[in-house]
Amino acid sequence: MATRFTTKLIDPGRLAPEARRALTDALYATHQQVFSGVDRDAFGAYVIDSPADWTRVLTLRDASARLRGYAAMHVFLQRHVGRDMAIVRMEISAEPAFRHASFAGRFIASQAVSLSLRYPGRPRYLFACFVHPSAYVSLCRHAPRVWPHPERPTPPHIEALLLSLQRQFKLRPVGEGLVDVGWIARPDGRSHRRLSPEARFYLARNPGYVHGHGLMTLVDLSTPSAVQGSLHFVAHQLQRRWPRRLLEARGVLSAV
Repeated sequence: MATRFTTKLIDPGRLAPEARRALTDALYATHQQVFSGVDRDAFGAYVIDSPADWTRVLTLRDASARLRGYAAMHVFLQRHVGRDMAIVRMEISAEPAFRHASFAGRFIASQAVSLSLRYPGRPRYLFACFVHPSAYVSLCRHAPRVWPHPERPTPPHIEALLLSLQRQFKLRPVGEGLVDVGWIARPDGRSHRRLSPEARFYLARNPGYVHGHGLMTLVDLSTPSAVQGSLHFVAHQLQRRWPRRLLEARGVLSAV
């Protein structure tokens, strides 16, 4: 039987100070179930009180209204490599029993498309510093253009953009393409046997993820990529619920 849950989208900027503190406390308590390495004040400054131009937080609650996870999205309007860009950053955490909900994937898919309408004249990218292979693998599964990637080289202009982003966000390098994030994923019992090529690539590039090191990753959020990635995500979700032959008969899988 599937675990029941509800989600709510929150604009932290519209909350009173007391409500912001309460939200920070609740999110941090959930965060600590999944990550270590960051204190409450640093977490609040990063997730709730971000200096981003736009921030939203999606909360995930169980049937008894207990908070079980969150996804925070921030948009920074910045200039990099001579161009005005919209840079998306995210923090996502969900307790193990609720990771099947795919609430963060739906959030990313919907917002990626809406960003195309909100910032039509700017290149748009998701800039992530993944501290666990599962997050990197999940994005590679759905997003059509991800760098670095095991199957294709990173173009020089993307390498230059990653370096510019590292400097802009004052991230301390700890290796080639790696930075010290400080968020350490707690062991969850998942095995690294039968790894996908993307997971093997991540682990080879970032063995220090167990110490809070993050692999700098860039995801193209241009309109074609956002639409293609969103359709692929929707098809994947339908495939989990419907028989594959039914989806093929309706043309869903072949379309994406």
